[in-house]
Amino acid sequence: WDHLGESITREQLSGLAHLNKDYLNRLFKRYTGYAIIQYIQLCRIDRAKRLLSEGQKSITEVSIECGFNSPAYFTKIFLRLTGVSPKQYMAETAGKRNRTRHSPALRKRAGHAASCFFFLNCIFRKIP
Repeated sequence: WDHLGESITREQLSGLAHLNKDYLNRLFKRYTGYAIIQYIQLCRIDRAKRLLSEGQKSITEVSIECGFNSPAYFTKIFLRLTGVSPKQYMAETAGKRNRTRHSPALRKRAGHAASCFFFLNCIFRKIP
C-alpha cells in the first residue's frame, strides 16, 4: 500500500474503478463489513502500530507518514480503534519490537476482504 500516506478519497477510487462512488462503497462494505474510508483508516492504523513499535519515529512523523492531516486527529482515530493512545502504545511495545500483529478488526474479515484488498491495491497502483 504505497499510497496510504497520501490523501485517498472515494471519488478518486470510484474514478479509477469506473464505478459510482456510492455503489463502490456498498460493494466494498458488503464484502468486508467496512466502508472504504473505514478500511483505509484501519490499514493506516495498522501501519502506524508497526512504525510506533519500531520506536524510530515520533508520533507526529508517524501520523504524517500514515496519511493523517494532524497528529491530534491521528491520536483520536488511533485511540478509538486500539483503545490506547499512540504514546501508550509506544510505551507498551517498547520491549516487544517487531512483533506487532494486525488488529482483530482486520483479522475478523480477512477472508472476505482479500479480494477487496487486491482490488484497492490495484487501484492504488494506478494513482499517479
